[in-house]
Formats: sequence, C-alpha cells, structure tokens
Amino acid sequence: MKSMEITNIREMTLGGRIRYFRRQAGISQEALAAEILVTKQSVSQYEHDETDMRVSALETIACVLGVSVGTLVDGERTSEFDDVGTQAEGSIEAEMLKLFRQMSMRDQKVMMEQIKAFLKF
Repeated sequence: MKSMEITNIREMTLGGRIRYFRRQAGISQEALAAEILVTKQSVSQYEHDETDMRVSALETIACVLGVSVGTLVDGERTSEFDDVGTQAEGSIEAEMLKLFRQMSMRDQKVMMEQIKAFLKF
C-alpha cells in the first residue's frame, strides 16, 4: 500500500525534500549521483534517511537542485529561486531554470559566464 504523499515540504524529512526537489528539477537519482560524485545507492539512502551525509554533500545537492541548504534542511524557502517552477509554471524562467538544473556543474559555470558576457553588451 502506497503512503499518502506529503505536499507540505516542511512536513517532509530531509531525504523527502531531497527527493521532492530532485523530481521537481527533473533529475534522476543517477544524474544527481554523478553530479555529487557518489553512487546512485548513496542518493537513494539520502532520500530514504538511511544514512547521514556530509555538510559538503548537502551543499552540493542544494546547488545542483537549485535550492538553498536551508530549504533542504528545514523546508523553509529562503530564496526567490526556490519558488521558480512552482509559482511560474510554464513561464520562460521556469523552463530556463529546469534546463539549467539538468546541466552538469561545469556546464552551469560555462553558461553563467556566457550570460554575464551577453549582458555586458
């Protein structure tokens, strides 16, 4: 029997919030694992609250998922970017953010430099 889905992120566990935001970003466990340099099994353990994680891993996960560490830890949305994709569903910003979150960290950095260069003109 499937348990009821919790829709209030503040009621979720840390692992539940990681799973929620990973799915919102359209990222697989395998892709997240590759980004944070752990195994898919480790990501699964994080999402099921079966293991503790290093603060550095939590920071990297938050970065990859486009949310703050605070949002992952306690469910409080602390950044305007945490709400993109839920408030602006179907907007250009939401689409861009979703695509950006699917990029590797290296590609995100390259893209940021390109955007900064573009805005200088």
